Amino acid sequence: MQSYTTKGDRAKLVYLVPTRALVGFSSEFRNYTHGEGILNHMFHSYEPYRGAFETGRKGAMVSIATGPATAYALDSLQERGVLFVRPQTQIYEGMIVGESAREQDIECNPCREKALTNMRSKGSEEQVRLNPIRSFALEEMLAYIQQDELIEVTPNHLRIRKALLSSNDRKQERRKEGKK
Repeated sequence: MQSYTTKGDRAKLVYLVPTRALVGFSSEFRNYTHGEGILNHMFHSYEPYRGAFETGRKGAMVSIATGPATAYALDSLQERGVLFVRPQTQIYEGMIVGESAREQDIECNPCREKALTNMRSKGSEEQVRLNPIRSFALEEMLAYIQQDELIEVTPNHLRIRKALLSSNDRKQERRKEGKK
């Protein structure tokens, strides 16, 4: 922090911050200030790299299936974290469908369908209620992804995926890293 001044009910804070720390921060800043804050930034100088930033990011929910996401499967997944996809979204293996509540990645099947039976029970016809999904702008995705993840940009969609799509390939890569 370089300076802190107040005038009435307003405060002005001046910081020296690396540019890479500001990627994706503008939307967080708007949330923190409830849309009342003004964020301005300008170049100060080049400095040596000082290491990685600590992020509050948890693990990812990574799909192990391909097909349309079902409300039935997403209902059980929303208990494990925050979802990024809606029902009927086309999913593929290795695609990240949400953020896990735990530190490690969770492999899941968002395409699982409810088994049909001939028997009817009292609670079987309940409606599925899903929480709102978390959506990202491109800049927010750039700030969100980790080393082993990529952003897929198409004219109609922005998706986050693992660099290695296959579950087996990711396991082999972790074993290789563990031996080093």
